[in-house]
Amino acid sequence: MSGRIPHTLSEAYRIGVESARVNVAPGLLLQAIALALVWAYYSIAPFESFLETLSMSPLLAGPGGAFVSRAFFGGILPGAIMVTFPALRPRFPLRTILAMTLYWGVMGVVVYGLYALQAWMFGEGNDLRVLLAKTAFDQFVYTVLFASIVNSAFNFILSRDLSPARVRADWPASFVRQIWIPNLLANWVVWFPAMFLIYIFPRPLQTHISGLVGCFWTLLCIQIGMRSS
Repeated sequence: MSGRIPHTLSEAYRIGVESARVNVAPGLLLQAIALALVWAYYSIAPFESFLETLSMSPLLAGPGGAFVSRAFFGGILPGAIMVTFPALRPRFPLRTILAMTLYWGVMGVVVYGLYALQAWMFGEGNDLRVLLAKTAFDQFVYTVLFASIVNSAFNFILSRDLSPARVRADWPASFVRQIWIPNLLANWVVWFPAMFLIYIFPRPLQTHISGLVGCFWTLLCIQIGMRSS
């Protein structure tokens, strides 16, 4: 999809606010899902045992498991949803789903490393101090300096059907104003409360729970990429 791209900071801010406003309802849904998972994990013993057993399985343990989990929740599952609904169907479904699967699988490994780093920095507990520290580091350091940048670029490319020619033609004069700010504002609306809840879980589960929530975020990211075009 090609079209006019915002050229001023105020317009970029407007695009970001519009994207965030559109994402309020889905964001609340994501946060409700995370809250329900926290409640079920600490209130329903069989559910707790199921999640812990699942997270320790060879397929889902360690960095390799993080890749598999995020590849499924960020690529395969949202890809299936996109193909099912005509309004979301990309021009090149197979190419798009393969790119999403590989990208989010790699990001799963990155997130696995992030959570390990934070456990070393702030501890493994889930008291209020630790939860606030991890959420703040996640959103204001990792997200601002890395995740929102690469996510913005990837979804911009994805919205151009992974076409190098279209990417070159449409690449904005100011990536920060025109692409990064809208993505970052929407990211904070969706993920800031959700991450606080995700960090309540033990670390082996955090990657998989955030991946589950991230399935919906992946679909929103694609819409942000289109909205910024």
